[in-house]
Amino acid sequence: MIWQDAVIAVAQGSFALALVPTLMTPTKPPLATSVPMAIGLTAITVAVATLELWWAATTGAATAILWAVIALQRWRSGART
Repeated sequence: MIWQDAVIAVAQGSFALALVPTLMTPTKPPLATSVPMAIGLTAITVAVATLELWWAATTGAATAILWAVIALQRWRSGART
């Protein structure tokens, strides 16, 4: 493992952990925030995977999935703002 993989993985892993309270609360960020975050993180995940930074790709995918779940929760709540 190269050091960049570890640094990116730790940073993205901490971002994923920071999203856990947002998953548990009834108040969610707007779709205009969560949808672009999920899409952007998916693109970054693909990019780091092509560089064979597997730990970074894994944590990036986890964070992208969490943002997608938050977007789905917001959408299902009926709140459109």
